[in-house]
Amino acid sequence: EKELLLRIDEKRDQDSVRALGLVPLAGDGLASKREALRRYTRLQEFKRESRKFGSMRQTSEGRAVVIGLENLARTAGYRDTRRLEWSMETEAVADLAQGAVSVSEQETTVSLSIDEDGEPVLSVEKNGKPLKAIPAKLRKHAPFAELRSRVTDLRRQRSRMRLSLEDSMCRGDEFTQGELRELCEHPMLRPMLERLVFLGSGALAGYPIEGGRALRSCAGAIEPIGTGDTVRLAHPIDLLDRGDWSDWQRDCF
Repeated sequence: EKELLLRIDEKRDQDSVRALGLVPLAGDGLASKREALRRYTRLQEFKRESRKFGSMRQTSEGRAVVIGLENLARTAGYRDTRRLEWSMETEAVADLAQGAVSVSEQETTVSLSIDEDGEPVLSVEKNGKPLKAIPAKLRKHAPFAELRSRVTDLRRQRSRMRLSLEDSMCRGDEFTQGELRELCEHPMLRPMLERLVFLGSGALAGYPIEGGRALRSCAGAIEPIGTGDTVRLAHPIDLLDRGDWSDWQRDCF
């Protein structure tokens, strides 16, 4: 793994990108998941870095990342890359799902949290009084610098999740009740999901509520999602075909 990462960092070697997911994961359980998360994050970062190159290179590097993620999904025991992706994104914010993460130094406390809109928020206090920013002399203090860096990572993660939801909508990916509930536990993903329409069998349609256990229609009716049901993100064309496009529009505004 170290050799592959070195080639990726120094030469942007696409063969190494594809092979990274094939290296067996060390350890079991939590250790294995953290290692998978580290590789997943590096692959996503490689894809983000491709934006500074031309379209042909972006395409080839993007394909290398797709193959790398497919390999990682198999190595980590996931059925497909979508399930790997949501699991890794959830693992990355597992600590923040329980509340704010805080560190203190010289009577100054810096806290990282996720607000109600799913945005990462960095707050600073000294002796219980709020500050606009971390004092200059403490800005390079390792724990503070780590939290500042993590805010950037979380914003990138939020952007990735928005694109992933759009891709899932276009592909028609189906989610079980259990999978939707797990997604709703993600502090940044939940606010996005609650603003999106999901469709199930028959007349089952609405916004996820009760942690993904039910859907609320634009008319306010609540329908539980059965343990054997699957739902998918509604595409605008779905709502047009259903004949209730204007009803959802009114509900949104």
